Amino acid sequence: MTPSMALLSMKTGNIINIFIAPASEIWEENAIPIKVPIRQGLLSYLLLLVNKKDLHKFKQVKTFDDLKKFRVGLQTDWITTKIFKELGMNVVTAHNFESLFLMLNKQRSDYIPRAIYEIYDEFTNRKTKLNNVVIEPTLALYLPMVSYVYVSTNEPNIAKRVKSGLHKLAATGELKKIFNKYYEEDIKKANIQNRRLIKIKNPYFNDKSILSDKDLFYHL
Repeated sequence: MTPSMALLSMKTGNIINIFIAPASEIWEENAIPIKVPIRQGLLSYLLLLVNKKDLHKFKQVKTFDDLKKFRVGLQTDWITTKIFKELGMNVVTAHNFESLFLMLNKQRSDYIPRAIYEIYDEFTNRKTKLNNVVIEPTLALYLPMVSYVYVSTNEPNIAKRVKSGLHKLAATGELKKIFNKYYEEDIKKANIQNRRLIKIKNPYFNDKSILSDKDLFYHL
């Protein structure tokens, strides 16, 4: 389900009443946000899927302005798409998630940014079909962003229970244990410390106090 379809469904509550999405104004206006970043802001760190024919070009990328010369493939209704367009990036959009990979494989886009916890599984699951796509080994992007659980406004009791549960998990350290269980291996693979990190401003990230909370926001 795409984010826009999920939001529409959340408003009616007919199909789903809970969705995990990157923080954004449109979700906060139309659903109840539970402001505990369940992936501890790991969405902020992005690696790049690129066409292997272009690997040498990305080795020359040092700054955000260098990156702007390349075409970025993004899904139409992602908050990242909105941010990149407003920052003047050369955005190539697709309505279908799988189309992003096919476009990259055929050099109709130059790269797809994916979170550390997404990129390895997505690459592994498609590498036999996409023989030209590889994970770029030298770069990483930092775009401050968190994922929240959003609950339908029709379900305030569910929102109350989820909020209570997540705050308890965070307070006891259990949330961090779960985070490490599922993401520690991907974090080690990403090796962010030995990549060139390009920082990108996120004009829609309003909960900046979370950035300094080491129990809720992960810093690589």
